[in-house]
Amino acid sequence: LIKEYEEASKDEYAKKRWEPSSNAEIKKKKKNGEEVYSYEEKGEWLHITYSASPHIPVAYIHKSQVKKAK
Repeated sequence: LIKEYEEASKDEYAKKRWEPSSNAEIKKKKKNGEEVYSYEEKGEWLHITYSASPHIPVAYIHKSQVKKAK
């Protein structure tokens, strides 16, 4: 089941990473507001995709950097 979220980081920039770890390299850093779609959860991390590649999981984002989309 795909879940829809909106980026909502406390520092205004959500960090998408290559692996589900805060030590992993940052793949993309973007201002809050972009919608992302989660295919699976790995602990406190979401395996996500976003509008640029709607059907392929491409990165990880920590749950603290998103909120459920309305």
